[in-house]
Amino acid sequence: MAVPNDFGRGGTMEPDPSVDLLRCQFHIEHTMAGNRWIRPEVFPLFAAVGVAVGICGMQLVRNICINPEVRVTKQNRAAGVLENYAEGEKYSEHFLRKYVRNKTPEIMPKINSFFTDPQ
Repeated sequence: MAVPNDFGRGGTMEPDPSVDLLRCQFHIEHTMAGNRWIRPEVFPLFAAVGVAVGICGMQLVRNICINPEVRVTKQNRAAGVLENYAEGEKYSEHFLRKYVRNKTPEIMPKINSFFTDPQ
């Protein structure tokens, strides 16, 4: 006795070869897509994106936690605009800015001086 299948073709429940081919092709493409990103050539990209996300996250947490202009709680927001110059100065003059203030803006000063200063 022939039982109609779910594909609307009528006939028996025998598998349709074209459907099996599509399933196989989807499986192959799916496993290849996973291997496409897990190659050693892509690791530097993952590292660069990870560092960028880490820097953005650090800046977000820094601003939420210690920026005097950001007020998270309702009570602090109700205070309005505060004129707290000392707190703002403390926030803006952080360690990195103090360290870099008297440095020359060069990435490789030894190489720059080697090529620019006559001897």
